[in-house]
Amino acid sequence: MNSVDLIHEYMNKSKSNDINEQYAALLFALQIPSICARIEIPDIPENCGKSEDGKFYNKDKEPYDGKLYRTWIERHACAFIDYYYPCVSVQELSKCIYNLRCQLTHTGHVLNGKTKIVFVHETQSAMYVSGTFFMNITDFCERIFSIAESVFNSNNQTFTPVADLCLDDNQYSRLRSDLEQKYKVF
Repeated sequence: MNSVDLIHEYMNKSKSNDINEQYAALLFALQIPSICARIEIPDIPENCGKSEDGKFYNKDKEPYDGKLYRTWIERHACAFIDYYYPCVSVQELSKCIYNLRCQLTHTGHVLNGKTKIVFVHETQSAMYVSGTFFMNITDFCERIFSIAESVFNSNNQTFTPVADLCLDDNQYSRLRSDLEQKYKVF
């Protein structure tokens, strides 16, 4: 499956009436900006250095993930303009989206005092009230996926196929056998 097909698969999940499918789509949508940011803001010398100097990678080319992520959202601000304008800045929206991504990815919890984005099933336009964004989950995912599809298409990028991530059973057995002969097995 190529990257665009995968994006389309998750776009369809975001439209599902099954909340578990929507949740899977949301998790994927929240990861995509990290991937796309690395494509659009590569680790070339002019992007490497100190974060406070406006750089996106350290001297060892390790990314400043939050900065890359938020910058990617900000560079694609026009896709989200009705989410934030005229109430707050795109920087505030990008910070809230990144924080949501971190909350879901690292803790699995979002409904706490730090939650700044609440998803609704209502298809009306998004709103911002008292420091909280209210938006439709399908609409949010579709916006992210649409931008990502464009990034992947225009940069001729693909995801690593799952098959390439896995050793087949024979290779693993040979590796394990070789290691067992060399080292004492636990």
